[in-house]
Amino acid sequence: MKSYFKYWGKAEKREDDKPRQYHLLPYHCLDVAAVGWLLLGPEKTLCRRLAQNLGVPIEWLRSFFSFCL
Repeated sequence: MKSYFKYWGKAEKREDDKPRQYHLLPYHCLDVAAVGWLLLGPEKTLCRRLAQNLGVPIEWLRSFFSFCL
């Protein structure tokens, strides 16, 4: 097993005997990037304003920010 599968991005603290539910860190990171990709859709005002203020193409901005997430 790869070492990054030993960590989790979200965990539910349980005080009863029910199994702990968690979301492994690699999958959590992919989920965060996917949400960022959707939030920075080219039709969104936020994306257009950011791209214009930074002087970069919309698709570059979307790809770069999703990568950073």
